[in-house]
Amino acid sequence: MRNNLDNTLKAYCAAQRDWVDRHLASAISIKKPKCFHLVVTNLSPFITCYSWQKYEMAERANLLSLLGGEFPHLDELAKKLSGKVDLWVAHSLGSEVFSLFRLWQTRRLLTPWLLTSNLSMPFTGAFSRRPRLCCTHWGTIPPPR
Repeated sequence: MRNNLDNTLKAYCAAQRDWVDRHLASAISIKKPKCFHLVVTNLSPFITCYSWQKYEMAERANLLSLLGGEFPHLDELAKKLSGKVDLWVAHSLGSEVFSLFRLWQTRRLLTPWLLTSNLSMPFTGAFSRRPRLCCTHWGTIPPPR
């Protein structure tokens, strides 16, 4: 995971404005730390029998809805790490994780943040070239500042 995060940060540093424009990062001022502790957790506090992606979207939604839209285990972690986090990173294979992370992060005003592909797999760069998030009626949705 650590090596894949390093590769993600290199890709971000090479195209910061693009990552921000595509809502994959909170700012162009995120610095790649020289040394860091990597703390990893899941949105779901439940241990599942299979990997998360093997469950149908409705099953994942059902598990996450048991928490009432809140993630108290993440709140506790954020509280314990308060003032000691250089970067919040959400990683996923392309499920609901990014939306739920941004909802949680925005409510708590946690910055800076970065979204990336699953850190358990090598970073290919294709993730950062995905289409821009937008709505046709309202235009581009700006990230919270």
